[in-house]
Amino acid sequence: MPDNQGDYYETALTIKAKLGIAKEILKKLKSSSDARLKIFRTTCFGPWLDISTAYGDPLLVHLMLQTQIHPDPESTDMWFRVGDYELRFGQKEFCLITGFRFGQVPLLETSTSSFRARIFSRISLYQSVKVSDLLQVFRSREFAELAEVDAVRICLLVLLEVGFMGHEDKSVVADRLLYVVDDLVSWNRYPWGSYIWPTTYNQLNRALSKRGHHVGVRTTAKRVAKYTLTGFVYAFKIWIFETFPIAREFAMREKNAIPRAIAWRRTHALSWDTCQQFLDVDTDGRRPQMELTPTKDEQSAEWWIDSCRFLDGVVDNLSPVPKKSRQEPPPQRNEVS
Repeated sequence: MPDNQGDYYETALTIKAKLGIAKEILKKLKSSSDARLKIFRTTCFGPWLDISTAYGDPLLVHLMLQTQIHPDPESTDMWFRVGDYELRFGQKEFCLITGFRFGQVPLLETSTSSFRARIFSRISLYQSVKVSDLLQVFRSREFAELAEVDAVRICLLVLLEVGFMGHEDKSVVADRLLYVVDDLVSWNRYPWGSYIWPTTYNQLNRALSKRGHHVGVRTTAKRVAKYTLTGFVYAFKIWIFETFPIAREFAMREKNAIPRAIAWRRTHALSWDTCQQFLDVDTDGRRPQMELTPTKDEQSAEWWIDSCRFLDGVVDNLSPVPKKSRQEPPPQRNEVS
């Protein structure tokens, strides 16, 4: 990786995850019924309706990726060297920033999801439900006619697939997701950190494997180096904000917001020149925070306690096996379950 600021290069990074969908979901729920909004807020994704800034700051993400080092090839954490400081972005940091639980991903039964049967009956069981199918229901008149809980289920899947994973319209929605969303208790206990982290880690960790190509392209007058990232890259950006004090010159942080990712609101746009100021860690007040430590409220949060126990190897399985898919008829509209 580059050894001095002059070696860093700009590029066009596209971040696929569209976290702005959370605002669209909030507007949709507010315009439909209070019951739907209340149900969604009780889920593990509920806090994301309050996100202030959804912009991914691709220039900052790309710049920080160029400081990556590999001190331990067996590690599933990512390490970065800025000045004389070695900084870690790993599973615990991801958990602390997102509030997503880590745990053993449960094995699921292969029975058909009753949610799928109700909402996507037009799609043959031999065909896959795609993200475009979720969005079609979400943005159609049909959404207003859904049972309250089914409408919430659609919103949860849309936020996961579009907002967190960055999946495109043609992407297949995994059968396990259609099964888990049938039971909101199981959904809330599901280890979403363990589900989302691997994609995010693999995307970030391999992002600059073709750096030589990027540098070669940028020397061509009419071409711009570019690449794309899926996964929840937004969490990495928030880690940068949390780690480097200079971030407070470009963004504001609500002190007690949980999870931390919803606490930040950007106040100034980040140009390539301003992004490089994050690397100036020798100036007083700009030294990076070597380790993110949980607050008392975060330490007492169930998702943090369970995740630490799992990641530290205290227990083998923290996630209950999801209940069987409901077989009763769909609830009537205005019914809360």
